[in-house]
Amino acid sequence: FIVHHRFEAKKRLSYLNYEDFDYLASILMTRWRNPNIVSCQLSTQLRENLRVLKVYFTRENLLNYKTAIRSKLNSTTKKIESSKLLQIESKLVSINKGLLMIAGSLSQAKQFRDLFPDIVEKVWIPMNQLNMTKSEMKIILDTIVETLEPLLEALSIPDGKILTQCWSDFVIGIKSVSYTHLRAHETGRNLVC
Repeated sequence: FIVHHRFEAKKRLSYLNYEDFDYLASILMTRWRNPNIVSCQLSTQLRENLRVLKVYFTRENLLNYKTAIRSKLNSTTKKIESSKLLQIESKLVSINKGLLMIAGSLSQAKQFRDLFPDIVEKVWIPMNQLNMTKSEMKIILDTIVETLEPLLEALSIPDGKILTQCWSDFVIGIKSVSYTHLRAHETGRNLVC
């Protein structure tokens, strides 16, 4: 899987070792590949559904999504302090745009090769700038997944449950990369979850 997709490990990721990439590849293979086909290819259904989902995210819908995420975070989160929550809200649109950009690139081999640096630049760095802990990252990414289905229902988008499941599988892969990156960054060592 790693060799087939020729993942880029630029200097920014030089502290990750082969075991880190092997772990991350196993997560991606489990969540992003069709389990019924022996192949290194990503699930066609996942790629197509993420591409469809990206089309639905017009500027207006992206702002509605941010509002839904913010509302859920404000109503349910006791583990993130309110001052940090305000900072997180300011980054939600850029994090969601980054996630959608990465999701849209899954079908393009050249861009998929940059998956790990893209996750670092578009998801992990904005979260890290807020000094987010692993549990705070989990809360944010879980909320990003949980608020999608009600938004799709409100927009009367067909196959909302399927799109939400694909989004969930996609974000689980993103979380794994973010957590591994966070742990290696915090400890200064190469650690695998």
